[in-house]
Amino acid sequence: MSTNISKQKREDLLNKIKAIRAFISAAPQDENTGNLLYYLSNLEKM
Repeated sequence: MSTNISKQKREDLLNKIKAIRAFISAAPQDENTGNLLYYLSNLEKM
């Protein structure tokens, strides 16, 4: 049972990361944009 909860939380987190990534990609790009996208990629791999 706890595995399903954990899997659901991971799916929710990945969906939120995708939403954040889309927001960052649509925003004006600056020197921080690449870093933010890099950190998001690392979070997705956890």
